[in-house]
Amino acid sequence: MQVAVSYDNTGAIKLLFDPAQMRKAKLDIGYEPAPGENHRLLDIPQQFQGKPLNEFAHSLHVHTSGGQPRLEVRK
Repeated sequence: MQVAVSYDNTGAIKLLFDPAQMRKAKLDIGYEPAPGENHRLLDIPQQFQGKPLNEFAHSLHVHTSGGQPRLEVRK
């Protein structure tokens, strides 16, 4: 499963949501990241698959070094 993640340049998550839940009937809600934030669709780590977002949002951060940003467990 992928989630939409907004994060700062240190990888701190500012907003995390399931974009599929933002589409309801005839209403389609959009999101605009704040200046200085990055916004991506990222895969949830395997150990968090199937759990509600509010159970793990504070346990993760975005690994920003290297090639592709990815969600990781905060150390």
